[in-house]
Amino acid sequence: GEAVSLSAQMSLIGIGSDLGGSIRIPASFCGVYGHKPTFATVPLTGHYPITKNRQQNHALRTYPTTIPGPISRSASDLAELYSIMRGPDSFDPRVESSPFSGSINLFSGIEEHEIEFVFIENPKIHGCSPTEDFILNKVNDIRRYFESMGNSIHYLPNDTFLRSFDIWLTHADENKVDNFANYLSQGNNISFTKEFLKAPWGKATYSTPALITAFLQKFNQELPDRDFILAHTEELRSKVNSYLGKNKVLVYPIFPTDAPLLNSGIKRPLDFCMSGVFNALGFPATAIPMGLSPSGTPFGIQIISALGHDFLNFKVAKIFENIFSGGIVTGK
Repeated sequence: GEAVSLSAQMSLIGIGSDLGGSIRIPASFCGVYGHKPTFATVPLTGHYPITKNRQQNHALRTYPTTIPGPISRSASDLAELYSIMRGPDSFDPRVESSPFSGSINLFSGIEEHEIEFVFIENPKIHGCSPTEDFILNKVNDIRRYFESMGNSIHYLPNDTFLRSFDIWLTHADENKVDNFANYLSQGNNISFTKEFLKAPWGKATYSTPALITAFLQKFNQELPDRDFILAHTEELRSKVNSYLGKNKVLVYPIFPTDAPLLNSGIKRPLDFCMSGVFNALGFPATAIPMGLSPSGTPFGIQIISALGHDFLNFKVAKIFENIFSGGIVTGK
């Protein structure tokens, strides 16, 4: 979609919506930039299929983890487009009441030498594929560079986001109002057995992640540890937000492998949660291209900052753009 058209220079800028990595993962696989904003800073007004007259009643319960965001071929364009998209529009009540939707100066406030970098050496996530060595090596290259430049380096435990999928799924269904399977099928029953049998041949009616999400949601509200996961999410959000503060960023993989072959995602359906966990936690997350994988496909990493600190992501993305030049397409 948008990421492909940008990479092929068919368009100048793009807009996507991110439910569980739907901006960052395609951007990474296409060698362009993508930003998932702090939750509730960009209105969902006009997001298909919610019209303006239904926005106020349906925004939160229908899309509890979804937020629109910009996609571009440069860090500067990403920041400029976000500055246009963000802020209250008098329709989406989430943005109207958000403490993070006020005006900001996108590139000011913190000097480059004041930025502190946080790393997770080898992320461990239930159900997620191990992170491939070329991605871990790139993250280590980033760490070594900024360490040599005198920036402070910090580490979080490998299992910080161990229950990423549980967190994402439980938060996506937190409001217990709309059934995702019914919403996906527009009120028709989904035959999961039939759809999963058709999926390996590309014949399924719905995408594999959507099918799995709908299937698991059926059982999610009955899970005995649901309330525990919700409490764990709030605790993790609070701890990570306080830890990152005003000048720390987490450097983290977007996806544990290079771009998977068509329809191969059914073999590892939970890999998206490496990005999806930050939808549930609400933190701003920016995909930055890092060049090509050993197989010759684009890949990237993501920068995570504290709630409302999107400007810091853009500043770091600009620094990375100047140092690493990982984008497949150069210039504007």
